[in-house]
Amino acid sequence: MRRTPAWLRLYGVLAFVFLYAPIVVIAVYSFNASRIGVVWTGFTFEWYRTLFANETILLATRNTLLIAVVSTVVSTLFGTLLGLGMARYVFTGKRVFLWVMYVPVVIPELIMAVSLILFYSLLSSQSGALADTFSAWQEGAAPPVAAAVRRPCGGVRRGGRLFSARPADHHHLAHHVSDSVRRYRDP
Repeated sequence: MRRTPAWLRLYGVLAFVFLYAPIVVIAVYSFNASRIGVVWTGFTFEWYRTLFANETILLATRNTLLIAVVSTVVSTLFGTLLGLGMARYVFTGKRVFLWVMYVPVVIPELIMAVSLILFYSLLSSQSGALADTFSAWQEGAAPPVAAAVRRPCGGVRRGGRLFSARPADHHHLAHHVSDSVRRYRDP
C-alpha cells in the first residue's frame, strides 16, 4: 500500500485547523468575563447563566430541535421510499422527475433558502410558522436522501450487464468489485 506524501498530510491537517480553529476560539471566548470579546478579562459562566435564564431563547431552541428531529425522520423516510421507487420502477416522465428532484441538491443553499422563504411566506396566512418551516426543510432534505438511496439500489453497469443490489446478485457484484480492485492495483 502506498503511503500518503508528508506534504499532503500536512496540507490536510492545516485545512482542518483552518476550518476548526475559529470554532475553538469562539468556544473559549464564550467564557470571557468581558462584554467585548476582544480582550480576555477572566473566566466566567455568567453569559451561560443569562442565556439559560432567557425563556424566549429556550423556546426557540426547543422549537428548532423539534423541527430538526421530525424533519430528519420524515426526510429519511420519504427520501428512502423515493430513492427505492426511482431505482426500481420505470414510468412516464421519470427523467423530468429526476431533474426536478436534483434541483435542491445542485442549487446553492442561499438561493434555495430565499426562494423557499418567499414561497412559504405566501402560504403563512393559512398555516402556522412551525408548519411552514417544517415544509421548507422537507423540500431541501428529502432529495439528497433519495439520491443517496437510488444509486446503490439502481445497480452498476459493467459491459452491458446490470449488477443490481438484490441479494441474489451479491456474488456477481462481489466478483465485479474484486476484479476492479485487482485491475487498479495490478496495471
